[in-house]
Amino acid sequence: MSYCFPESLDSASFDFKVLRAILRLSSRAPCRVGCWGIPEYGRIAGLLAGLRKINKAKSILMNSPGLSEDDAYKVIRDQAMSKRVNAEEIADAVINANDILGFDLKS
Repeated sequence: MSYCFPESLDSASFDFKVLRAILRLSSRAPCRVGCWGIPEYGRIAGLLAGLRKINKAKSILMNSPGLSEDDAYKVIRDQAMSKRVNAEEIADAVINANDILGFDLKS
């Protein structure tokens, strides 16, 4: 049985544990090849894109001295909760600020 994955994902950057968890939470079986139009695929692809943004924002924040991965996620989560937005929006803001300002936090 073969499953449908987007062509843009390569196996090196794709976490299959995350996909299994998402599929388990959605309580639906994975789709077969040729079913690109189903709504579940769009939802899963959106969740994976959000996770990628959060991971990128975490890596930007972790470039500051003394900030671990857990601390970086806590910063994103706490800001999202205090601003009453989702973590993906905070991750977007971190990524955009880094792109615009070009911070090099390691130095």
